[in-house]
Amino acid sequence: MYGEEAPYVMEALISSGEAYQRRDRALRENCLKVGIFLIMALIPAGALIDYLIYRPFFSIFLKIRLAIAAVMLGMLILLFTSEGRRHFRLLSIAPPLIFNLGTVVMIFLSNGPFSPYYASLNLVIFALAVVMPWTFRETLIVSLSTLVLYLIACLFYIRFNVPLKGSGILYHHAFFLGLTGVICAVAGSYKSQIQLQEFLVQHGFRKHNQELWTTLRKLEKTESQRERLRALGTVAAEHLHEINSPLNFTVMALKVCRESAPDGDPTLNEALKDIDEGIKRIRKIVGDLRAFAIPDVKLNRESFSFESALDSALRLLSSEIDGITVIRNVPDGLQIVGAKVQVIHVLMNLIQNAAQAIRTTQRTVHNGTVALPRIEISSEVKKSRVYVRVRDNGGGIPPDIISKVFNPFFTTRQGGEGLGLGLSISRSIIKEHDGDMTARSKPGEGTEIRFDLPLDQELPT
Repeated sequence: MYGEEAPYVMEALISSGEAYQRRDRALRENCLKVGIFLIMALIPAGALIDYLIYRPFFSIFLKIRLAIAAVMLGMLILLFTSEGRRHFRLLSIAPPLIFNLGTVVMIFLSNGPFSPYYASLNLVIFALAVVMPWTFRETLIVSLSTLVLYLIACLFYIRFNVPLKGSGILYHHAFFLGLTGVICAVAGSYKSQIQLQEFLVQHGFRKHNQELWTTLRKLEKTESQRERLRALGTVAAEHLHEINSPLNFTVMALKVCRESAPDGDPTLNEALKDIDEGIKRIRKIVGDLRAFAIPDVKLNRESFSFESALDSALRLLSSEIDGITVIRNVPDGLQIVGAKVQVIHVLMNLIQNAAQAIRTTQRTVHNGTVALPRIEISSEVKKSRVYVRVRDNGGGIPPDIISKVFNPFFTTRQGGEGLGLGLSISRSIIKEHDGDMTARSKPGEGTEIRFDLPLDQELPT
């Protein structure tokens, strides 16, 4: 029935096997209850037929029917126990077999092959095959068992009661009883396959709906975060000028204080130095906020020496990298196309982050030696791009947060030591140069940041 779709159907069934088993068990339990009630409902109707047709056998037939009803009631109670739920498949085919067993006993006691109770065998097989979610095998078991019981009852009747002059009616009943079983088995097989397909479709819809709801919630959170960042950018843009104005006045006042300070007062000079460091930090934070809130218009590209940009970045950070070995593995004459000021800004951010990671890492002794603090800057030319790596031997970044380092306002530093915008801004600058920036790290071995820039051969003529 599935044809070419069979492998996909089987794959889907295996992936949702437990769910299908739970659904099949619940369906069988409910249908079995309906089937038992249906059999019990037929018992009074059968008793009425007994009274009208076989009044001499009414008493014994009533006992047989009441015994069947008692067994059905016991099976119904068993369904509500753990033992019954564990054997639900066996219980699902037991009611028709028990009912038909009682029916063939009545066939033997009445007229054998000529008994009208033969019709009830067909009726029970047909009715329960419609109600119950039987498979082809289960329907065939019930049908063949009923046929065998019927033939045994008829043969015993012929052997012990009245010899049969002609066997045509027995063959006729056996043929139609078997035909009913085959029709119900084939119909049950198709019904079970249709139910399986419907379940797979519904299960797929439910799974996709759950995925859609999960995605929708993630999108809502992302949109909410974007709105907060957008609002923060607007507020920052509105207040940057107001922050810069008093900051400039403070710088001017600090200059006056330095000129007026006595040369021999080390305490005052140290305090003025601390104030100067604090102002520099405030200016850097304001600069990062400005770069994030008000992105610069894309600058005109120019060809410049990457080595000169690196020299500028190291020179500006000379105080911060003091005591750290900087290894440069950059070829001479490497010409880059882009905004030199922005590239210097990127290099400064990466080197500064590397230096801070090194300084906050406790150096460990390995084989009797201590690993010296080191920053390695290297480059590699591939086709029309230059790939730059900035690597430190600090403490590294844990795997669970390495994917977040480029997020705006994400930082691993202590409060007050940074806004977490440096890497986000640097990556934006590299993307403006048609490149990308990635991070790799291993705890205890350091962090490596990679990015790429265009060579000057891409400069339009």
